[in-house]
Amino acid sequence: SQAHRFVTPSDALDLRRFRLETRRYTVCGLIVAVCAMALGSGYAIYFSREREVPPPAVTRLVIRKPQSSKQFVMKRQRLRPRAMTKEVTALKPKLQRLAPRLQGLSSLGRVQSFAYAIDTDVSLQLDTGPIELSAVRIQGTKEPEKRIAMREELIDLKALDTGKYKGLIIQDPTDRRNVKGFIYLGTAWATDLEPTFDSAAKAVPNLVLALNEQTGITAKVDAHLFVDSQELFRTPFVFMTAQEAFQLTEREIENLGEYMRRGGFVFADNGNPSSEYSQAEASLRKIFKDALRGEGVLQLIPNDHPIYHVF
Repeated sequence: SQAHRFVTPSDALDLRRFRLETRRYTVCGLIVAVCAMALGSGYAIYFSREREVPPPAVTRLVIRKPQSSKQFVMKRQRLRPRAMTKEVTALKPKLQRLAPRLQGLSSLGRVQSFAYAIDTDVSLQLDTGPIELSAVRIQGTKEPEKRIAMREELIDLKALDTGKYKGLIIQDPTDRRNVKGFIYLGTAWATDLEPTFDSAAKAVPNLVLALNEQTGITAKVDAHLFVDSQELFRTPFVFMTAQEAFQLTEREIENLGEYMRRGGFVFADNGNPSSEYSQAEASLRKIFKDALRGEGVLQLIPNDHPIYHVF
């Protein structure tokens, strides 16, 4: 029917009775809580035991006088007087009278005079013998060579790696693959040359890894080598690469030319090999020509060149 359409179970609740029951239970709970608190407080007050508080920890410094285990006895010991002796040798001169002799004429006639000589009674041996010189040839166990024998010279290459030298390599003349030493490999930087591309960043580390794995040389990646710096002359090897055209200043060109004339090794790489005669290659050719002032000529290295067969 329409009268019971909106009737819900909550309509059967007696709200007045619900409020009264809730209030009664709340009051009973408060009374029980107050009673429990009062009982707990009374127990704590009347049945608690007094306990003495332990004294605080105090650090006491006790200074005791040292006590000797044996009786201390003063003993006197008579010291012998030090006798200072000095040996003095006295020389007594002897007076020798020589034969008399007559002097020339005078107002009194001829005057007889005497000559005297003093002998100190000391003989000096000043005789020297002849000096004889003779040439002796000394032969060692090792004939002089232009190469360094590490076992005989006792050279420790690791001890020489102090930062003063950027490279030191020794090769066994009987076995070319027996090489030892260290070298620092770095990339050339300049005012207009900053090789930050991917292939330039991986070239030197890959070369260092190959040297450490395939040879007895300890290779390390060096810091950036600026072309106009004096640090360039301390390293025997420098890697130079570019992808675009670049230029060097007069100071950089002069420094690079002096480095190559002193025997420095420059490994130049065209960072853009897909383009033949690219701008980077043209820049590299120009800086080498300017640095060497026409003294050097770029040539193709044949396959039988010793640089490919030294190891």
